[in-house]
Amino acid sequence: MITYQFMIKIKKITKAFSLIELSIVLLIIGILVAGVTQSSRLIRQMKLSSAQSITRGSPVPTITGLIAWYETTSPDIFSTGSTNFNDLERPDNNQQINRWKDLNPLLTDSYRNHAVQTNLTFQPSYIDNAINGLPAINFNNNLLVSTVNNGDVLAMTIFAVFYTNSDLATHQGIIITDGNWVSNSFTYTIHNANYFYYRTASVYGLNSSASIPLKTPTITQLIDDGKGNIRLYTSGQNMISANVLTPAKSLNLFDIGGWWVGGVSGGESLSGGIGEIIIFSRALNEEERKAVESYLAKKWAIKV
Repeated sequence: MITYQFMIKIKKITKAFSLIELSIVLLIIGILVAGVTQSSRLIRQMKLSSAQSITRGSPVPTITGLIAWYETTSPDIFSTGSTNFNDLERPDNNQQINRWKDLNPLLTDSYRNHAVQTNLTFQPSYIDNAINGLPAINFNNNLLVSTVNNGDVLAMTIFAVFYTNSDLATHQGIIITDGNWVSNSFTYTIHNANYFYYRTASVYGLNSSASIPLKTPTITQLIDDGKGNIRLYTSGQNMISANVLTPAKSLNLFDIGGWWVGGVSGGESLSGGIGEIIIFSRALNEEERKAVESYLAKKWAIKV
């Protein structure tokens, strides 16, 4: 017959084992959580390293007419603060930036078209995990201004990798001629209902054939040969063209992510993030276009 004292001992032992087991379970959970966190960081670092390698092997520098090349994965291309430009290997997540360096390897640093914003109110921020595990610059009533006057061009090609978070009633700027709306200005924007839109002054506007889904990484492409042939591509899946002779377009201090007028935001700000922009001062041929498109698709894991 089991005695009362023996039953008490069994309960104490059971209670003791329960506390030990609970401690072990908590320890295991802690190890698993730490492992998952560390694993996520490792995966992001591997993706970043892979993207950097793809960038270094890009065909972009081999194509003539490169005006500017902005991308987010390379080290030492961002700086923070107000008037001073001190490059960081990589900004912290959500940290505001005051300069996004032009990566164009064909020019010396003093001639590269860096994009800047010294006004803290309008500085965009760095997001470390924005587009398929890679960083992007977040714009929300923020913008950057180029620093080199490239003058007017008849022909140009622009590639942009970005996403939009909102279906706004107005334009969302990706690349816009700086300053007032003049005869040689142009806009490369997201239009009403999220259509990719290209317009030159008041001469002509062209919408993409398909809208851009919200919060979806997208590659848009514009080719305007200045001779009456315009083509717009949306992630390579949809293309629309027009035969319209457009005037010269100003690449004099263009704006990224919005419109800068008289030292203040002129609106038309992108509600989303940009991962890469490539600008050429001529119309790329089909072989060149596909080479750049393929590079961007592979790097950003976007189907084309």
